[in-house]
Amino acid sequence: MSNFAVVRRNNEEETMMETKKKVFTLELFGLIAIILALLIFLWDLTFIRKLSEYNLEDAVKLLGDLTTACFFIVGGLSLSYFLSGLQVNVFTVKNFVNSVVSTLVTVMVLFYVNTLVPIQFEIPLIDNQMLGVLIGVAEECFFRLFLCGMFWRITNQSTLIAVIGSSAIWTGYHIARYGGNFNILFVIFLCGCVLGLTFIYTRNGDGPVFGHAVVNYIVLS
Repeated sequence: MSNFAVVRRNNEEETMMETKKKVFTLELFGLIAIILALLIFLWDLTFIRKLSEYNLEDAVKLLGDLTTACFFIVGGLSLSYFLSGLQVNVFTVKNFVNSVVSTLVTVMVLFYVNTLVPIQFEIPLIDNQMLGVLIGVAEECFFRLFLCGMFWRITNQSTLIAVIGSSAIWTGYHIARYGGNFNILFVIFLCGCVLGLTFIYTRNGDGPVFGHAVVNYIVLS
């Protein structure tokens, strides 16, 4: 093989490595969480009519939560694919280990942050745990996979702006549920920073998506 061919191959490999570092991915855990969330969405839809027969107010609130979650999942994944370059990785042992590690780190840190100010979820639903999983996955699809990833790209890969910006918007979104309670909003902002940093540094959505779902399920148990 000529020196020119060797140099060209090395340059191509370096280019591929650099491109890979700029790509955000979803793998096994993230896909499982998203599929589970969509199944929960369909399951909960079947209860709305029955619930409306004896509690119309809760039925309307549930419909609102489900509609928001569906928008975040479908919209977040679509925008992430077209605007942030989100890709789905094939299953490998290395990718699986990375997903496990990032998920465990996310869960442990989120639990620690939540101990600073315990958050009381107020979700009118037949099964709060299931809706907690659905909402956790939905929020990550939009606020981390799309918003955080987009900020990172349009700011020339600024981790600080991507994490702070997406966490601030995520916190503002929660004002509708928790009002102006500074302590709770501050904890939500810290959780958003943890999720954003995990996503940016691992280039993998499994940790935030699956980790958020796990924490919501356990907190609401």
